[in-house]
Amino acid sequence: MRFNPGGNFFFVVDGKNVIIYNAYTLQRLHHIKATPEGVSDIVFGERDSCFAIITPDGFLGRYRLPNFTVIKEREANALSSTSGDTAGSQQYRSCDFIITA
Repeated sequence: MRFNPGGNFFFVVDGKNVIIYNAYTLQRLHHIKATPEGVSDIVFGERDSCFAIITPDGFLGRYRLPNFTVIKEREANALSSTSGDTAGSQQYRSCDFIITA
């Protein structure tokens, strides 16, 4: 079990699955199926904007918080723009992870 740095979610690894709960209400919010090898670690992005699930075979699944959508490669590598007219265009924010030993 692991809490996100902000403390409002907790993540439970159940074999090959990750189940995410609201830490205040204990409501089950989301379920993620990992690879058959299971889960070796969960890391969180800066300001609780995202998290990643790492498996023993090297898979890295990245997800946004609080909506649990998958972060695609082009999103993760895109630079965010804070100036100019953004009407009608889609912006992507990168997700930097906090790795602790």
